[in-house]
Order: sequence, then C-alpha cells, then structure tokens
Amino acid sequence: MTTRGRLRGRALRSGLPVAVLCVGIMLLALLSPNSMVRSDPALSLVAAQALLEHGSLRLDPYADDPDLAYELTTDYRVREHDGSFLYYAVGAPLCSVPAVLVANALGLDMTEQEDEFATQNALSAVLCGAIFVLVYLVVRSYLAPATSLVVAVVTSLGSPLISTCATALWNVDFAAVFMLAALLVVVRHDLGKAPGAALLWLPPVLVAGFLSRPTVGFEALGIAAYLGLRYFRARRRLVIAGGVAAV
Repeated sequence: MTTRGRLRGRALRSGLPVAVLCVGIMLLALLSPNSMVRSDPALSLVAAQALLEHGSLRLDPYADDPDLAYELTTDYRVREHDGSFLYYAVGAPLCSVPAVLVANALGLDMTEQEDEFATQNALSAVLCGAIFVLVYLVVRSYLAPATSLVVAVVTSLGSPLISTCATALWNVDFAAVFMLAALLVVVRHDLGKAPGAALLWLPPVLVAGFLSRPTVGFEALGIAAYLGLRYFRARRRLVIAGGVAAV
C-alpha cells in the first residue's frame, strides 16, 4: 500500500467514529422531547421565508395570512418600525435562509406552524452536529484522535451547550457554530496547519456570529488582539535580527 493509501485509510478510520457520533448527536437533538420552539425562536423562519419570497425581512406580507398562527401587532417577538413588522433578531433569519430554501423546495411553508416547528427542529439538530464536529476539530489540533473524541463528546453532551441548542433554533445555535469556526481558523493557523490566507475567513465568520449574537464581538476583539500581538512580536524579532545583522 502506498503512503497516500495508508494516510487515506488512517483518515477514514479516525473520521468514521466522528461521523457516527455526529449523526447520533443530531438524532438525539431531533428526537429530544424537550422543545422550546414556541418561545423566542418562533417566527425566525417566517422572516427567512419573507426574505426569500419578498426580498425583505419584513413580516408585513403575512399580516393578513389566515395560516399564520401569530398576531403580529401584539406578538412580543415582533418589533414595529416605520409601520412595518420585523422579527426582533436579524442573525437567525439570515442564517436560516438556505435551510428554508430547501424546506420550501420540499413543499414546506413556514407560515404553517407545523412546518415551521419541524424545520426549526431539524435545523437545530444539524447545528448541534456541526458544534460537535467543530469542537472535535479544535481539540484534534492538539490531541490524539481518541482523546479528542472523548473531549468533544464530554464537551458537547456534558455541558449545557447541546442541551440548550437542541431545544429550538436559538440565536446561540448559530453563534456557537461561528465562534468555534473562527477559533478553528486561528488555532490551525497558529499551529502552521493552515495558510495565512485562511485568516480571510475570519471577518465574514465573525460578522455572521455578531449578527446572530452580539456577544460574539468579544471573541472578535480577543482574536484581533491576539493576532495583533503575534504580528507585533514577529515584526520585533525581524527588527532585532536586522539590527544585529547591520552591526
């Protein structure tokens, strides 16, 4: 067997348990009896569908829809601005657009509450799986595959992370994914496992995270400070080396 073949086989053997556990976590989230889909996350997918159908996050086109189970004039999740009805958050509807596009193609309508809740549940399950995989990849940058798998499972299932994200499509579901993705980029770049160009992913990822949950801004500041300090230290070493060479 060639070296490439051995590496491919090793990657398959280490990736298979991750894939199996990822599917298991997604199923746990999907089939969990604990559901909060009727709370704050409700209407976020309706706003995403409004963007697809009407080019705006405004809920006005559905105000007189008899199928809509929400009273927009009194719903606590709705904000009225310049005579228009808007869902209180921006990030979740924007990030949900691809999922709603697929759901619409399958014949689901987010103004139908049953379809909305089913899509919300499915998307939150997918995000739970993504969180597990991202935690594994971050830890795997430092530890062996088996150890990384154990840490990822314990972190995902033994903390409030998945137990919260699995109950509904919260803003934190998306925020956690974007925060871990940004952390993964920094870690792999720091270890020399990713080129400098990989850092170009940080701005869009962190902006998406900020739109999902503004507290992601603190991570962005931390990453900016860390990368700035690293750059300063590298430049200082170059200046010192240049001075020594000149002498």
